[in-house]
Amino acid sequence: MSSKGEMTGEEAAVQKRRCVQAALQAEESTSEKRMEDKIPVPRWKKALKPILATATPLLLLPMPLSIGTDAAWVAFVTLWMGIYYVVEPVPLSVTSLLPIVLLPFLGVLSTEEVASFYLNNTGLLFMASLMIATAIESSDLHERLAFKCLLTVGTSEGRVLLGLMSITVFMSMWMPNTAVATIMGPMAIALTAKMAMPSYHQVPTNDCFKQNGDAGGDHFEVGIGADQSGALIKKNHDLLKKIMLLSIAYSSNIGGTGSIIGSSTNILFKGIIDELFPHSTELTSATWMLYNVPPMIVCTAIGWLYLWLVIRFSRKSQHCIEGKRDIRREIQQQYQRLGSVSFAEYTVLIILAAVILVLFFYKPHFMTGWGDLLQYGSKIKSSSPALAICFLLFVLPKEPHNMHCSEPLVSFKEFSTKMPWGIVILFGGCLSIAEASQRSGLSAIVINTLNGLRDLPSGLVLVLLCFSSCFLTEVVSTYVVTGILTPIISELAVATRVHPLYFLMPVKACCLFAFMLPIATGANAILCEMGRLRTIDMMKIGFVMNVACVLVQLATIHTVGPLVFDLYRFPSWATKDFGISAGSASNATEATIASLLNATLSEDVMTTT
Repeated sequence: MSSKGEMTGEEAAVQKRRCVQAALQAEESTSEKRMEDKIPVPRWKKALKPILATATPLLLLPMPLSIGTDAAWVAFVTLWMGIYYVVEPVPLSVTSLLPIVLLPFLGVLSTEEVASFYLNNTGLLFMASLMIATAIESSDLHERLAFKCLLTVGTSEGRVLLGLMSITVFMSMWMPNTAVATIMGPMAIALTAKMAMPSYHQVPTNDCFKQNGDAGGDHFEVGIGADQSGALIKKNHDLLKKIMLLSIAYSSNIGGTGSIIGSSTNILFKGIIDELFPHSTELTSATWMLYNVPPMIVCTAIGWLYLWLVIRFSRKSQHCIEGKRDIRREIQQQYQRLGSVSFAEYTVLIILAAVILVLFFYKPHFMTGWGDLLQYGSKIKSSSPALAICFLLFVLPKEPHNMHCSEPLVSFKEFSTKMPWGIVILFGGCLSIAEASQRSGLSAIVINTLNGLRDLPSGLVLVLLCFSSCFLTEVVSTYVVTGILTPIISELAVATRVHPLYFLMPVKACCLFAFMLPIATGANAILCEMGRLRTIDMMKIGFVMNVACVLVQLATIHTVGPLVFDLYRFPSWATKDFGISAGSASNATEATIASLLNATLSEDVMTTT
């Protein structure tokens, strides 16, 4: 029995727990305060924006004035928008309005034609995906799925990490990545705070610790002061919080590759492909998932193993059985707080499953879809069935037993406040430029210019494109990279007689593999600010993930790719849709491009003279 002046082991543990809790609460309050503070923009950046906004078109103007062709003017608008997208003297959505301002005056497209791109099938499909995301968040279905997943996989550090990554990947397949990061971030912080409690940790045996019992015993007697032990636990908490938040950032980006509606850039990419290759039938919601889900699972597994190893080799203490039970009790309490599954949760889950099945079996390419059986199936695009099902979200009540005063599953006010209209405008800008490039003959000129790359091995070109797009998205918006690279790579594929999807599918996935910098994606920025993560830590850990995921995509296109797409044959729709002869002989293709180019140039010379 201890003397009056001495503390028992239980009292010391209670005191230590209170100290750590106070430190963590102080840390979280400081983090929240920092998140509320706005980062001031330097004055030189503010002064530079109007200069760049004015100088860019003036410096580019001599090119179209000297050449005088429609293709030159479209190139002028494209370069102008590209520079604005990268430098951002004005918001991206404002830059995306340039086509509707300039193209009609240049005589390339009419106002009606340009305006039709700003709310077409691409924008409507994005709206449908956001309706589903709003319904999931409004019904608290995401919380139930997350807590249930954590209870299923277990509560050790590795299993909690696996549970967080698994549910984040799944939700990111159907919800915007930033929304998933906002939802899962606080959950990860709460779990790591619970893991920081002394009951969860035991310090390894060393000179300051003594192990009791047999060689296989698991009871340790603390032989150092509470301050040193608290500092050690605090250090482990910082490490765990950093890794947990990074795992959510990685998972949200990786999960966005799994379906077309998983990321708004996927929808933009599909819209550009449909615009460039309207006769292509290979890229559908079904083939997208068949190709992208396997590497998504592999990348998630690699990310989990990599981050778990970082924890194992960096932490200074081990968890104990009693601590894991505390974590499980905490998760169980949070799950029970949700109550029984509500009508709204059941309905939203059914609607989500219905949208997935309808899009998957619309025209799956590898079998006859329901769209192929309809008389007017060729006139139906993916947004029509998706919106038809999502219409129910605004009709069905949350509480059917109280229908006279119950709100719908999603109110239009709730949806409209979360609808990022700037992204829809960005879609329209990219799609209209793609159409203008084809209409003016700029695409044919670019194809002819890229013919010299035909001698390079296509595998080497793919490696360069994948790594370039992956690291480019670290500093440039994913929308910008997708909108600019997709038409260029499509023209490169046609010029080199390579199946366009051989280049496009892995490059598009690599655009989402941005794990190194906070500014790379919205999810990275949110979680970095939420956990006060250092950029250097993100770069050191994220670089390995960037390289690993790119290598997975390179392996996938050569293994899964040929099974899903007919990659070994250059498709006729690629040449036909670019206005090029569909003959298989490369010489005939080159001659056709050359004759088209010469005819265009001759017409321009006659016009100028």
